[in-house]
Amino acid sequence: MIPGMPSGPSADAAAFVRDAIRAGRYQPGDRIVEREVSEELGVSSIAVRDAFAQLTQEGWIERLPRRGVRVRPLDAAEVGDISTLRALLEGEAAARAAARLVDGLDGDVADSALGLVEGIPAAMTRAGSRRDRATLLALDDAFHAALWHLAGSPTLEEMLQNLRARVTPMIRESLYLMPDDDLPLMGEWHAELLAAIHEGPRPARAAAAHHTDRTRTRVLATRGEGGAR
Repeated sequence: MIPGMPSGPSADAAAFVRDAIRAGRYQPGDRIVEREVSEELGVSSIAVRDAFAQLTQEGWIERLPRRGVRVRPLDAAEVGDISTLRALLEGEAAARAAARLVDGLDGDVADSALGLVEGIPAAMTRAGSRRDRATLLALDDAFHAALWHLAGSPTLEEMLQNLRARVTPMIRESLYLMPDDDLPLMGEWHAELLAAIHEGPRPARAAAAHHTDRTRTRVLATRGEGGAR
């Protein structure tokens, strides 16, 4: 959880739905029934409705007139548009994180985020060698969330979180369709990005844009709408 995020029944319900989408229990286009979430978590319908409102704002779900909510599906044009914006913002976040490393991080939270980022590529390589896709996806989420936090901009962090949420189901799908032998590459790709961040803002910006474009290419290839790079 990002520091400063709210807690309580509605936050718990929102986290439950996010995790279900990440894990593939809810697929793009699937309806999510308010009563079922309420009963499973033992929280009120009001808390679930508040959670749905938050998730709609974040881009995870969309409301259907008189039919409740569903996981938001995306077409190729939307994936491309979101990826273009992500590349710009991921590049800005990486450049700011690199600049903060040069200036010296301040605070225990920033140091903790840096330690998390630096430990993840090796953990991804190990998870890839085990063919552990669920752990790879969780580590990927954690790496980028920590990197955004290192940028030191809550606004940028929130924008990136919302954009990534929109494409998380497709990222998961592409990861689960990757050949087993390619899975350890996830660690290498994130190590390359981390190395560029330590080199300075300009290399960090370019590496983050390339990293995001690689994800876009994989997602579109999974959907039969582009070639793998």
